[in-house]
Amino acid sequence: MSQTASRGSVTKRNILAGCHRKAVTHARRDRKRGTACTIARYKEEIHAAVCSSGDVDFYTGQLLDWSLVSTYDNESSKNGRTKYKSTLALLPTIDHTVDESGRPRFVICSWYVNDAKSDLGIADFYGLCERVLDIDESPLADASFRMQVTEQPRENL
Repeated sequence: MSQTASRGSVTKRNILAGCHRKAVTHARRDRKRGTACTIARYKEEIHAAVCSSGDVDFYTGQLLDWSLVSTYDNESSKNGRTKYKSTLALLPTIDHTVDESGRPRFVICSWYVNDAKSDLGIADFYGLCERVLDIDESPLADASFRMQVTEQPRENL
């Protein structure tokens, strides 16, 4: 991304400030988990992820809405709950995952995908997605069947 680049009305300055905030957040979390890391390195890696994202979600290929960056409002979220959060579904977020060698890696994805993925690794997340698709394609995929599945203990899913 050039020095003057922007994504919609979001300037590089906004994106870089967001990179710094996220680098601090992820570094603090990872240090608590015993991972050696620096804010400077994470900031560089997050910035590289933003620059290489191509404006699309890493997992789904959906076009992200960069105009939503820095628009989250906690009070609106409390009042609007799911309806409010759905308006931010394509908000670009930073997912902290690992590459094929097990090294930490940052990718850009939508808020709703990042929320669904949570702390799952890529393989576990893809496995979850496959189970969701499998049940959706099942001839028994009616509401009563889904109720039975969701009532099962977690370890059976």
